[in-house]
Amino acid sequence: DLPEYVCDGAYPYVRLIAGGLAIVGVNSAKPNPNPFSSSGFIPPVQLAALSRILDDARLVARRVIVMTHYGVLRRDGKPDAPHHGLENVEALLQVCARPRVMVAHGHIHGRYCHPPAPGRPWLFCAGSATQREREGIWLYELEETRLVAIPGSFYAGDYVLARSEALEVTAQ
Repeated sequence: DLPEYVCDGAYPYVRLIAGGLAIVGVNSAKPNPNPFSSSGFIPPVQLAALSRILDDARLVARRVIVMTHYGVLRRDGKPDAPHHGLENVEALLQVCARPRVMVAHGHIHGRYCHPPAPGRPWLFCAGSATQREREGIWLYELEETRLVAIPGSFYAGDYVLARSEALEVTAQ
């Protein structure tokens, strides 16, 4: 919805969603010539555009979900291994450390989240929708200015939401 920020193929891309939400996707995929390496990297040109997007007046009043594939932090709160994680994770966190922003990522098979901390926004790992015995999802519901993240798991052939474990994603 804001093509003026596209600078690297189709990225970053922006979708303005009714109800005061914006989705911004950045591409962290890169060639990994070593078969034992699966790390990602967000090009600096995309991070600079992401910073400008987050400052854009059209997004100031919106909640923003920044999406990327490679993991930001592991379940234990530590950065992923250099051969598996997002190589420039600190740069992404620095750009996204804003009150109305959260980061959603994948690559790590297991659903979890980390609440915001100084210099870091909410972080949600999507987990895997297909890895047997580890299937997990997050469902995000936006109600006016309230954003709720509801965890879900695959059980008996269907996804089941754990509404009792829902988290209010506060604008820190």
